[in-house]
Amino acid sequence: MATKKKAKRGKNKAKGGLFNKSSEETINPTKKFIKDISDDENDIELTEQGKSHFQTLKKQKYIDSMEPPVLLNQMFHEFDVIKLNKSSFLELEAKDIISEDVKYCFKDGDNTWVFLDDKAIMLDFGLMPELTIEYENSDILKYSPKLFNDKLYFVDDKNIFIYSLLEEKWETFSISGEITSSVLFDGDKFFLIVDFIKLISLNESFKESWSFFTEGYLLNTPIIKDDFIFLTSSDGMLYKLDNTGDIVWSFNSKSAIENSPMSFEDIIIINNMAGKLIFLSEDDKSELANLDLGFHLMREPFIKEDTLYIFNRRFLYKINLKDLKIVDIVQLETPIESISNLDNDNIYITLSDGTGIVVDSNFTNISFTDTKSIKKVIQHINYLILIDSEFKLVKVELV
Repeated sequence: MATKKKAKRGKNKAKGGLFNKSSEETINPTKKFIKDISDDENDIELTEQGKSHFQTLKKQKYIDSMEPPVLLNQMFHEFDVIKLNKSSFLELEAKDIISEDVKYCFKDGDNTWVFLDDKAIMLDFGLMPELTIEYENSDILKYSPKLFNDKLYFVDDKNIFIYSLLEEKWETFSISGEITSSVLFDGDKFFLIVDFIKLISLNESFKESWSFFTEGYLLNTPIIKDDFIFLTSSDGMLYKLDNTGDIVWSFNSKSAIENSPMSFEDIIIINNMAGKLIFLSEDDKSELANLDLGFHLMREPFIKEDTLYIFNRRFLYKINLKDLKIVDIVQLETPIESISNLDNDNIYITLSDGTGIVVDSNFTNISFTDTKSIKKVIQHINYLILIDSEFKLVKVELV
């Protein structure tokens, strides 16, 4: 029988979150924030929690608009800020459109998988179609598909859809509640987030083994490491769970968290809405470092070798994970939209004007392309494969 577990943070804490204990039913998350909607859709009455949440968002919008960020005001005297501008860039080769209406793409060895509304296409080493899988239900692309052990995993609101590449057939498994994440894997175990507040563990037959409820929203993807699960919730909590769903330890960051935790060696890294970048010991949650960035990471950063790359608007920071200190700050003349980890030593930076920049870790080898705002970028040998703002998949040759 599946077991249900709750996040507990003290005897005086209210339990329940979005879970109705008496009926054992989950409540529509919208009801936590919105009390009533009149005939005029622009006239919405918020609950007290809703008012508090949107005040937090307004405050965060202010924090993210600050230029320069708080950190730079304090640290200009400690760093030589690297300034990049287009006059020093080299333009990349012309672009070729590979496909249109692309929702997702990812690499698998020498192959690249592309997902459209009605089919999935596996491109070979030369970016030519090698395998095509058709599906009638475009709702199965609600979250990013995953490839695991020669099977593709898709989800819609209520079901997991699995396509076996070896047997060339589909299987479908129904889930109780609204699915709000892609499928996660750990050996023979599978995990999903349901109703934004519940992490469920599924066995090989996709039957629920246990579930873990949080008092805040699960707005990001947990990470699984050495049979332990690390997840953050919007109420500022970080949890370490064992493989039975029991809490090993929990940490209160004292401000909302909307990003996934990150892991480097035996360090867990979180960033909260108060602008704190916190480094914790994976074993006992002891605090190793706490950097006051002055901003919340609106998009996922990444780790390359022993360096953490994070950004806010026109500033990109490099943090050495060996000593947990900032080593470089890069300033760009145009606001940053996203950063991506490419092969070898390269980083791809998308700017708000649609310019895409390729730089090495020392920011010395620079090139750019004017492809429209990028939703996804991966590297394929000497090419960049990009999904642009019009959902076109384009190929750009690296110089």
